[in-house]
Order: sequence, then C-alpha cells, then structure tokens
Amino acid sequence: MAQLSITSEEGFEVAWNGNDGEFFDAVSLPAPVPDNVARTGMAFAADDPSAFPNPHVVANLNDGFYGNTSAHINGSGGLFMGISLPAEVNLAAVAWGRDNGTPEGNPGGDCCGGQLTDRVAGLYTLQVTTVSNPDASTPDTDWITLATLNYGATEDNDPGGGFTPWLRHQYAISSAGGDPIAATGLRILVPDTGVAIDEIELYLAGDTPIPVLPPLQEGGDIAADNLAATASAFAQDTLAGRTVAGLNDQIFGAGSSWAGATPDSFAGLNLGAVPVPIRSIAFGRDNTGIESDRVLGEYHLQVTEVASPDDSTPDGDWKTIGTINYTEASPENPNLRHRFNFGLVTATGIRLLTPDGAEIDEFEVYEDLYIPPIPPALTITPAAGFNAIWDGNDGDFFDSISPPDGAKVPDNLALAANGGIPFASSESPFSPPHAIANLNDGLYGNANSHINGEGIEPAFMGVAFPSAVQVSALAWGRDNGNGAINGSDPGTDVGNGQLSDRVLGNYSLQFTTVASPDADTPDEEWTTIADFNYTGGIGTDNVVGELFTEWLRHQYEISATGGGPIVATGVRILVPNLGIAIDEIEVYGVGSTEPLAITDFSYDETSGSISLTFNSLPGKFYQLMASDDLVNWTEIDDGIIGAPNEASTTVTNNSTVPGIVRRFFQIREF
Repeated sequence: MAQLSITSEEGFEVAWNGNDGEFFDAVSLPAPVPDNVARTGMAFAADDPSAFPNPHVVANLNDGFYGNTSAHINGSGGLFMGISLPAEVNLAAVAWGRDNGTPEGNPGGDCCGGQLTDRVAGLYTLQVTTVSNPDASTPDTDWITLATLNYGATEDNDPGGGFTPWLRHQYAISSAGGDPIAATGLRILVPDTGVAIDEIELYLAGDTPIPVLPPLQEGGDIAADNLAATASAFAQDTLAGRTVAGLNDQIFGAGSSWAGATPDSFAGLNLGAVPVPIRSIAFGRDNTGIESDRVLGEYHLQVTEVASPDDSTPDGDWKTIGTINYTEASPENPNLRHRFNFGLVTATGIRLLTPDGAEIDEFEVYEDLYIPPIPPALTITPAAGFNAIWDGNDGDFFDSISPPDGAKVPDNLALAANGGIPFASSESPFSPPHAIANLNDGLYGNANSHINGEGIEPAFMGVAFPSAVQVSALAWGRDNGNGAINGSDPGTDVGNGQLSDRVLGNYSLQFTTVASPDADTPDEEWTTIADFNYTGGIGTDNVVGELFTEWLRHQYEISATGGGPIVATGVRILVPNLGIAIDEIEVYGVGSTEPLAITDFSYDETSGSISLTFNSLPGKFYQLMASDDLVNWTEIDDGIIGAPNEASTTVTNNSTVPGIVRRFFQIREF
C-alpha cells in the first residue's frame, strides 16, 4: 500500500506537499501547537465522552497541545471528530496527527510510554459545512466531502523525513480554481473505532506557520542529484580569505568555504530563470570535522520565483519556508553537514539568512526528499560472558480465542502454578485489569498484562523462583492473544482487542542468584544478560509468524559464553519506560537445582590431595570443613565461590596428611 493517497472530490483540491511532523516537540511539557483558527472554535466528536475519558477527552482536539495525553480517542458511538467555528471563515489548510510530541513525564508529560504510533492507519474523509454552530448532531447531509486520505505504511520514523503516519501532516484545501473553502466547521471521518487524534488545526490563507526544520542526516556525502552543482552562488558579502564560489564547488572543508563579513548576512543559489521543484537542502560549516566555530545560531531558509535571483533581489521577493536552530546541545555535531526536508516548493533561487559570522563549506539543494534509513526492528546486545539469540519466532502460541478456553501460555518455570512469584517496580495505576499477578498467570492478552505506575526508574518486571533453576530461554510480549490480530474481533480483552502500543524501547534482561529475590533486591545483586532494543523500524509487520511484530510474544535463547545454562533464582526485565505493558514472562530450562551436596570425591593417598564436586549456585560463597570424628570440625577453605553459570563446582585441597585412612568433609553455604 502507498504511504499516503489522496482522492479529491470533484470541485475541490486537497494536496500534501511532503511536510511531516512539523512542530514536533519531544522536549516541552506539553508540546505547544501553533496558533490557528481552530483554537477559537468548539471541538465535537461522535463519542463524547471518549472511549477512554481519562485522559482522552473531546476538548483535547483543539486544546493547543500535541501528544497522546492531549488526544481524543473515539469509541463505538461513531466515527468522526471535528471543530465548530463561531463564524464562517475561508479555510486554506488543515492539519492533524495522532501523536506529534510531548515526552513522557510529570507534570504535563505524556502517558503510555511517550511517543505512540498506533491508532492511525486507514481511510480518513475530510468534510466541511456552512450551517451555523455545527456539532455532533449536525446531519450528514449538511456536510460536504472535500477528499479522502488513505494512511498506509510508514516510510520512516523521523519527523521531517518521508510519510510517518502518526505525526502531524498539513494539507492545503481549496476549490478546483484555487480559492479557499468557506466553512463554519470541519470534521474528519476516521477509519475505525479506537482512532486517536491529538489536534485538529485550521488555517486561513496567509496564516500558515513557519516550521523549525529538524536535521535528518549528520555528515554524509553530496548526492548525485544536487541541483546546486549547476547553480550560481551569491552572497550579501564575504569575509576576507573566503569565497562565494566555495558554497557550491563540491568540496568540503574550511579551505573551500564562504563566511559573511557582516552581521545577519546571507548566502544563496541562483537556480535559473524558470522555477524548479525543491524539497530538501544540506549545508555544513566543515564536514571534514576539523573546524567547529562559526556555526551556532538561527538560520532562516528562503525561496523566490524571481527569475535568476542574486544578492540584489529585494527582500520582499523572498519567502521564508523554515528556520533551523543550531545550539551547543543540538544537533550532536553542529559543524558537520546536515540534511533537511521541507514541503514541496517551486523556486528559481534559495538563500540562507545566517547568524553573525556563520561559515558554510557547501550548500546543496535537492528536488527529492531525503528518507532516513529505518533501523532494524530488533537489535540484541549481549553482555560480556553471555549469549542471547532470536531465531525469528514471532507470536508463537498466539490465540484469538478468549480465556479460559484460549490465549493460554505454555507450561514454563515462571508460571504461578509452578511456584513462580511475580514482582515489579510498582503497582499499576490501571488496576483492574492490569496487575503484577498477570505477569505469570498463564494467560495472554492486554487484560492479563501489567503496566507499571509512578515509582522506581528504570522500571522493571520480573519473576522469582522457589529455588534455583537452570535457564536456557525466556519469552515475553505485550499482547499475544485474546482477540483477532487485526482487531476485527476484540474477544474479551480490554482496549478494543489487539493492542500494539506500550512496547518500543530498550529492554535489559537480568538474573540473580540471591534467595527469594523481589522488587527490593538491590540492583547490584542483578547481572545483565543482554539488551533488546525494540525500535519499531524496518522488519515489522502485523502478521503472526512472519516479520518481527514488536507487540507479540518473542522467545530468546540465552546462555553463558560456551553454551551453558544460566543458573538463577529470579529474572527481571528493565523496561524502557513506566508505560510499558507485558502480558506474560515465560522462562524455560531445567527446574530446581539439586540441594547442596557433595556429588563426587577423590583422594590421592600419596600427596594428600583431595578433589570434590558439589551442587552450587554461581557467585555464592562456600566453606570447606574437615573432621576426624564428625564432632569437631575445622575450616579448611572459606573462599570458595560457586562456578559462574554452572550448577556445580569442583574444588581441590592439599591440607590432608598423606596416607591418612579416614577423614570427613562437608560443604557449607554462607
């Protein structure tokens, strides 16, 4: 499926120019929305209250903030959301998104693990009306359809790159002749129940805000389709020792660069007499990385359609299409080359208004968007001394049948029925149904999952065993059953059936050998086996058993280096954030280790050397005692440490007198 397809109704034109996640803000609590005419209106929706009224309410649709906490989610009562305006206006643009920013946290922060990517795919229908004070009860016959917009797969995960369906997108709306649309209200028919929108924005002609452009690539080379290669460079002025020609000579480095001689200078490129389409630029101070000064500040990107522009083209003939901010904190290496995208424009020239003293070694211009590479859906980084492998399993044991007949977890060492004791860093704020006991209750599904609340960070979930076990595999998932995978049948699960949220980020798998571990066991008693990074990147799909589907169950084979099992009294998973959900932690291997006992013994009468093997736990301290009469015991060695990642330890000792015919030995754990 195409990432986005738009079908305008006869007499209307709805167009997307490639903007993607403009005004995305992952820092502000909460992330602000640009001023727009929707802020003067009243929000309405088919479902009021929302299917999830805390925190999702209809008023969020024009509250001026981005983010999941500031979103509305419709339920089964109807499939539209909209804005009623106090008077008729002429609309030129509309924008909306599912989750365009706001990091997790309090106060004012987002919930559910921060950035969400679900509740967005499908067909949207854009409609307007001219009746006075429209609302949820306004008849369908009073609404006029402008276009349908089909949201498909993502091109990448980055604001400013290709189409990322869950971010904000702005659409120009007009009559077929190019005139703005008269309206007293606008509504969006959404694809399905459970769709989320964090803000509906409405703009009049000339009121479209100027975005801050995010960098999409750091470093890198000049691409073959660089329009600047055949352009003519110009500038307001040039610092002594630099040249205007350095702007597009295809050479990186301070030895071939331009710098302004006065405050608030500018540098630009003449692309010719006839406007050409452009969507992307790149520039840097010194892409060789040697020089790092003359770069910080705010840049303003401008275009013109005046034929063959140069340094004398009046400021009034230039239009600002974006700003770029370089600070000491962002981007990571401001001096290097960075690539930026913007909405499609046609231009005969482009220029950068530069901060005082800024220097540029190359200014590039492109017709096509730059699409950042999507990372693998899963990366595994084993800790030193351990192995962790995923063999491609995806949603094994997924079952759409509801409990108690279906969605059952296979028998494993972690089950409560086998003595496993679940624990977590905090109780759930969404109880019921989410509870710590769900982590090993033997049932899959969102209704049988745990979600941490406020408390210890990093947050964790785990299972303690009644005694030490040998672990060779471990599995977990977010929602592995109880309802159809495509959401068509929710089963008896909560949250509209199959869920795909609360899952992305880095998980750290850990084990311990302390007796009866729980949520209070100190961090230093836990050893990391591996990190598992769920990126949401390339390789994901919504199908059981094919590509990596991050919200389904995945099993990982784990071992000590050399292939031996990991002996543990408990396991825990450090989760990416407080909003992560896990429906089951499963542990596979050999059950309880044998009680402390000497299992093998040998004695060399000539040398007096003894060798004995005993059942042990890795890292535990043991004491070797000896006696001639089973009454009086003497310590021989108190520094024996259980062999790493083994279920037994062998020790030798030369303190016994050669030729002795009777002596007793015992091992003590302490």
